[in-house]
Amino acid sequence: FTIIFYSDDSVTARLAAQDCFEYVDEMNAVFSDYDITSELSKLNMVAGLDTLIQPSPMLYDIIIRSYDAWKESQKKFDITIGTLTKLWRRAIKIKQFPSEKDLNYASSRSGFAHVIIDTNNKTIKILQPGLKFDLGGIAKGYVAQKVVDRLASKNFFSTLVDAGGDIITGNPPPGLQHWRLSIALPQSEILQSSKNILVANVAVATSGATYQHIDYKGKEYSHIIDPETGYGVTFHRNVTVIAKDGATADWLASACSILPMHQGKKLALHAGAALYITHYKKQKLKRSSTRNFKLYFERLNKKQAG
Repeated sequence: FTIIFYSDDSVTARLAAQDCFEYVDEMNAVFSDYDITSELSKLNMVAGLDTLIQPSPMLYDIIIRSYDAWKESQKKFDITIGTLTKLWRRAIKIKQFPSEKDLNYASSRSGFAHVIIDTNNKTIKILQPGLKFDLGGIAKGYVAQKVVDRLASKNFFSTLVDAGGDIITGNPPPGLQHWRLSIALPQSEILQSSKNILVANVAVATSGATYQHIDYKGKEYSHIIDPETGYGVTFHRNVTVIAKDGATADWLASACSILPMHQGKKLALHAGAALYITHYKKQKLKRSSTRNFKLYFERLNKKQAG
């Protein structure tokens, strides 16, 4: 988690940075499914117990945003697949493909049909035992955006926050008109696209299966799970989304990693975002994008690059 911002006073900057990292820790204590003491983990523990929960405003907000994303993405972005996520995490870690029995069980413990959201009272009830929320496809962008907004509230406007590849930008560095970012190629964290993008006051999220996959019967199954099948996707593409805020960019990148490319483009445009996809076909690199993404390429904006 990297925070970049500009200030004339090093003491003030140091205090602001410390405040932001403490804020990140607070949000991690709400959203993490790795921390068994987090608010999310405690919510997951009451699944199927006929227990009505009133989450904190922040947790409720991200669940509502995730529910809306689930509907908009044709159910391809789904935070209720936490049991499946844990199964695939373990499979990739120990290099052992999950059994059909385990996959069927985990798949049956997912779906917003098993969740009751009362928008009037802002309460949540999980009906299905074993169902677990996993915010991995939206929380990083959400948290990074919160940090940029917090810095702005303290009059730090030239900002960039990088939460594991989800990048939120404020105003560009002093004297420049944009931040310059590179786009990684599929199956590589070293090789980058020859095209840089120039951005400011937007969020950029990239999703891909660079390292996290498992080989089984000649196929590579990614950690990116299709909620409809319960399996990791077997195609390799890098998806980069530019959107108005971090949470939107994050979940769109996740959903567009699963959807057919033409449907991903349609979804991104509907959400007011820009989409860029790179993938290999017959060992040749292919590129596809929405028209509005081309506006961000450096070659189109050299005069404004600063």
